[in-house]
Amino acid sequence: MCPATLVVARHGDAEYVETVFSDEGGTLTGTGRQQAADLAAQLQDRRVAHVWCSDAARAVQTAEIVASRLGVA
Repeated sequence: MCPATLVVARHGDAEYVETVFSDEGGTLTGTGRQQAADLAAQLQDRRVAHVWCSDAARAVQTAEIVASRLGVA
């Protein structure tokens, strides 16, 4: 078996419709999209097999950016 490393990352910076933090919704800001792209760049030389995330919109958006840049599901 190959050793595996689990990388845990928080979603990028997000803005919300409500002023009170909510577990639902949230859309990445321009900064958040750049943070996701930067994370992908930092992981580019690693053997990333999959990207998983919660179903919160901000997490999905972050994961989509990272996964697409790394060429994984």
